[in-house]
Amino acid sequence: LGYDYAEAAADAAARAAEPEGAGPPAGPDGSASCAGEALSALLSALPSSLAEVTDGYMAVRASALLARVVANSALACRPSPAISAEQGEWSVPRALASAAVRLLGWSRTILGSADATRAIRGTAAYAVVDAAISAVAVAARSQWLRLLFHADEGVGVLLPFLSSEDGERAYKTVLALWTLSLERECRSEMDSEDAIHRLCSLVSPQTRKPKVVRVAVATLASIAADPEAASDAVPLMAETHLSASLSLVLSRETDEEVAADAKALLSSLAANHRVLSSLERYDRELATHRLTRSPVHSTGFWRENYAEFEAGGCRRLRALGSLMEAGLRAAEAEAEAERRASAHDGDEEGEGEGHHLGGGGGAQSRGGAAGARAGSADGASLLADADAKAGSAGAGLVARARAGSSTGRNFPPLAVNPSVTTLAVAVADVGEFAAAHPNGRYIAQRLGLTELVMTMLSHKASDVKRAALLATSKLMLAQWSFVEGMRAAARR
Repeated sequence: LGYDYAEAAADAAARAAEPEGAGPPAGPDGSASCAGEALSALLSALPSSLAEVTDGYMAVRASALLARVVANSALACRPSPAISAEQGEWSVPRALASAAVRLLGWSRTILGSADATRAIRGTAAYAVVDAAISAVAVAARSQWLRLLFHADEGVGVLLPFLSSEDGERAYKTVLALWTLSLERECRSEMDSEDAIHRLCSLVSPQTRKPKVVRVAVATLASIAADPEAASDAVPLMAETHLSASLSLVLSRETDEEVAADAKALLSSLAANHRVLSSLERYDRELATHRLTRSPVHSTGFWRENYAEFEAGGCRRLRALGSLMEAGLRAAEAEAEAERRASAHDGDEEGEGEGHHLGGGGGAQSRGGAAGARAGSADGASLLADADAKAGSAGAGLVARARAGSSTGRNFPPLAVNPSVTTLAVAVADVGEFAAAHPNGRYIAQRLGLTELVMTMLSHKASDVKRAALLATSKLMLAQWSFVEGMRAAARR
């Protein structure tokens, strides 16, 4: 596995790619068969799986040398008008084509195995996984090999190794992805949510190695520059912290190319922000029943689009109501299950301790009943106070909400269990609508949304409670803009 044979193989393959008459390749010993022997020796040293790795050093050296041989030789191959089915659009020597297929196939197998991400640092298996990533990064310098790796659906197997915990491995992986992103076919595999979010996570102050950030920015810029891939990828980028991270990169970076990539990405994100702040984006979120804290839920969005929410019989507002009702049903079912479990545990304890209570149990029961009546009276008093404070516009709403009244509510039922974030955003959206629309408070009350929002005040999730409290304030106040103006004046 010496360098002499590796260099001989590279030289032989490159000579074989030359036009006819260039002469046979010659190795260090003058034999024409040296290249084939070197390639065979290197390929035979590659383990077929991580379970078979016994000598990590041999596998690492073999894959590194083979990748360099294949990449350097493939770079010498030129497009040929004589296209063959086996060699695609490139005039590639048969020995080189076979070695390239076997090398990239081996890398694909190693990286796609279940044990690859579980390999412990410092072990032979971990070193072999690193070698497979490096082999892809080196081989991908050739266009023919990039297309070969894409044909084997290899881009996806690299994604699990994009982690800032191991800076050197992350660098090798993102370098391989950046090289692959030079091909349109490969970029089409990088516009998934998983790929974009993993790449964006590397552009972060938590990433210790600056070179990882630089190559990640270059990869994202390459994807964003492709109109076909950008249509799906850029909206996914906008959902992350990428804008803030890019601003930080620009404040620190001195490399002109990296700064240019960062500026191009920021421009794409700024343009996409206007696309995101549209009813199409909002409708897409509603259709998935998953609301996120994205630009389409901002105050600016509601000021521009509040009138559109009356269209179709207020179907979008009713969809928000459906989400909140689904969340309430899920919370009630969970609470009922907890009550039953608690009652079951109490019955078991009562059976074991009943003989100790004697007549005192009756007194305690009577005392508990009296306490319950007193608590009920106190609760009624609190609800009455809340009704009185709500004013004429909100009179009786708190009581009806607590009682579960469905007056005026006609929301399509949903068989989903919305997340806490979805519920909080839905509640906040109702408040934003009420504040932005001149008659928003009355529309929300007529649809029954006000009752639902006030019911959310008792939700166990703090995010939902906080959103419900702010939304209730907007639903109760006639001029929320006056309150916002007072806040702004106080800050000044």
